[in-house]
Amino acid sequence: MNYFRKIEIKPVDDEEDRLAYIIKELFVHNILHEDKLKVWINREKFPRKNNKEYYQWSAFRSFCMVIYIELDQLGLISDELQKCLYDHINR
Repeated sequence: MNYFRKIEIKPVDDEEDRLAYIIKELFVHNILHEDKLKVWINREKFPRKNNKEYYQWSAFRSFCMVIYIELDQLGLISDELQKCLYDHINR
């Protein structure tokens, strides 16, 4: 998702939370499948060498946390997806 790569300053409007909600709804309605979500999440890397990269990482981390919490509350998170999101949250 290019949104995270375009972040220049710390987001203030919780846009990453809104994006996570969309991903959750796509997942719930079987439009987005777990394998594609895991591949995409694992592909994203944010080195955090400067403020811009830190803001990008922080927004993506928040995005992953919301997806994790929402799917966990619905009982829809598999062990593999849980590990994928957890690893990204704690990276």
